[in-house]
Amino acid sequence: MKKLFIMLAAMVLAFSLSACTSVEDTNGADDTSLNTITMDDLLSNSAGWSTTKSVTKSRRTTQGFISGNHYNMEFSEDIDHDYYSFKCGSASGVTTMVGVKLYAGETVRINIESSIDEGNLAIIVLQKISDGNELVYEFTANGVDSTVITAQEDAVYLVKVGAESFAGKIEISREFME
Repeated sequence: MKKLFIMLAAMVLAFSLSACTSVEDTNGADDTSLNTITMDDLLSNSAGWSTTKSVTKSRRTTQGFISGNHYNMEFSEDIDHDYYSFKCGSASGVTTMVGVKLYAGETVRINIESSIDEGNLAIIVLQKISDGNELVYEFTANGVDSTVITAQEDAVYLVKVGAESFAGKIEISREFME
């Protein structure tokens, strides 16, 4: 019995030490811009994301063909959405919510609606390029915003989110245009 207790205690300790931690909102309730997470963090290929009390909904009617390896970054259909909704009690870190692969000459409109109950939030679109990532557009947080992207060459575009103790809702939709 004593060995079982020690093993359980060790497992609880290991799980608690490996859990993602919240990024504190250090710039006050009136300023919803990121203070700890930088644009370099948003543009990087790394991500760390923790949430509590989160609900997501997604829908895909148009396949954006994000799969395999593109510029040494693995993609999955988990980000290939026409519509994505995320609501949480608390979220911190950086994550990719939606992605789209466009071929030269194709156009997509990306629409964002976000509401911040507390914390900080930034939402960007970046283009994957062979030697890194390039910022395409930074959305207005805590409101409604959109951007239209026409690919000059075959490319992958990602909608990334940076959050610091964020509570609220984010809705993302994409429309392929003729």
